[in-house]
Amino acid sequence: MNDPLFAAARSVAQRLREAGHEAYFAGGCVRDRLLGRSPKDVDIATSARPEEVRALFRRTIAVGAHFGVIIVLVGDLQFDVATFRSDGAYGDGRRPDEVRFTTAAEDVARRDFTINGLLMDPESGAVIDHVGGQADLQAGLIRTIGRAEERFAEDHLRILRALRFACALDFEIEETTAAAIRRLAERAGSPSAERIFAELDRMFRERSPARALQLLDRLGLLPALLPELEAQRGRSVEPRLRASSNESFDGLERRRELAKRLLPPIDPALSWSIVLGDLDGGGPLRNARAATAVLDRLRATNELKKRVALLITCRDRLLFATRVSRCRLRLLAAHPDLDSFRLLHRVESTLADRGSLAPRPRRVEAVPLPEPLLRGDELVALGLPRGPALGRAMRRLRQRQLEGQILDPEEARDWVRTRYLDGA
Repeated sequence: MNDPLFAAARSVAQRLREAGHEAYFAGGCVRDRLLGRSPKDVDIATSARPEEVRALFRRTIAVGAHFGVIIVLVGDLQFDVATFRSDGAYGDGRRPDEVRFTTAAEDVARRDFTINGLLMDPESGAVIDHVGGQADLQAGLIRTIGRAEERFAEDHLRILRALRFACALDFEIEETTAAAIRRLAERAGSPSAERIFAELDRMFRERSPARALQLLDRLGLLPALLPELEAQRGRSVEPRLRASSNESFDGLERRRELAKRLLPPIDPALSWSIVLGDLDGGGPLRNARAATAVLDRLRATNELKKRVALLITCRDRLLFATRVSRCRLRLLAAHPDLDSFRLLHRVESTLADRGSLAPRPRRVEAVPLPEPLLRGDELVALGLPRGPALGRAMRRLRQRQLEGQILDPEEARDWVRTRYLDGA
């Protein structure tokens, strides 16, 4: 524990202890340390009350003083310092109505999962385990602390967190915990869309979206979280997506098969494109709009929505077109997410390229697009009026340029005069 993050955290804990308070590293940082992973942050649990924490440190932020949480700033680092507490009832299925400051043992007893309920002595590194978290870490299990239904009823987002930890750590969900998730599955859809998206997004890109889809399906969570994907169950894959006329995949199974071919690190736009790629079953734009509608509902960022829509649109236009012109290949080669696009195309191709109905994979190499031979103002100067017709002329000229049919500006002017101006 000699890295700068833990050294700074240790100085905070030491200050608390010198003032006569208990202080331990707590939660995810202890779990990750025992697993040999590098924690991104270190939380400190203490017997000191919020006002006592603020009195001990010069730079603090009282973001959650009502819940006993004070942020302590050390240089460019910050640490959540939380007073040992016991929670009252959770009236809104998200946060406790009241808290009571208490002991370390009671504090860990109100946490979500045993692997997140471990404490560590900041000086000796000894682990204090009141909940059996070390045994579950060794067994690779996600298990709630106490009765699973009570933990999930307190905070419905814990249902998704259980899946996210299982995906990130490649753990199994302990059976009584899994059974409680199945019984409370509909409550998984009650947190805000932003919180649901954040958990799903991490699930789909931390290791492989295939595991996340498997757990969401097995635990009955798709209807509450991704009903659009649940609707693909039993829906026969359209002919263009089948490897053979006898293929038995439905839309949901096909998503899982595609997702198995992704390995970390995974671009989030690529992951979501795999998960939401064929919801409509129509053409490229309809599939892209269907995916965007799901991301809209989940309050995803505009950047992610644009990237997913473009990936799905370009994938369809390359993979499923019976003929791909030189112009289209050159436009696709200039795709702003070319690496992700090529990987998406390769994943789709490997699944489909097994039978007589399979599309033929096409190679797309990065080639910069040439500048247009003529700009709009130059076409206007030749005599074309501004308006929709000008836009159509520019697109047709660009297509012929990229097809190699028109090679220089003078040829372009001759083509415009012949096509649009002679006899006008």
